[in-house]
Amino acid sequence: YYDNYSWDEKRFDFNTDSYRQAQEMLQNTELLDELIAADPQEILSEMISLWNTRKIPTDKNKLRTKGEKQIG
Repeated sequence: YYDNYSWDEKRFDFNTDSYRQAQEMLQNTELLDELIAADPQEILSEMISLWNTRKIPTDKNKLRTKGEKQIG
């Protein structure tokens, strides 16, 4: 039992790295929140398209957030 839950350096480093990765993922979702707030219908459409085609849109106009002007 103790071996599975010990706090040796290897486990501590693993937990530290896992926490950092989770924090980075959470920070990346903040941009997604902004995009959804700016145009929910368009983002939903793009997410469905991504699901169906497995391709991320390259159109820079699709990558704007609230308050930014459309390019082009």
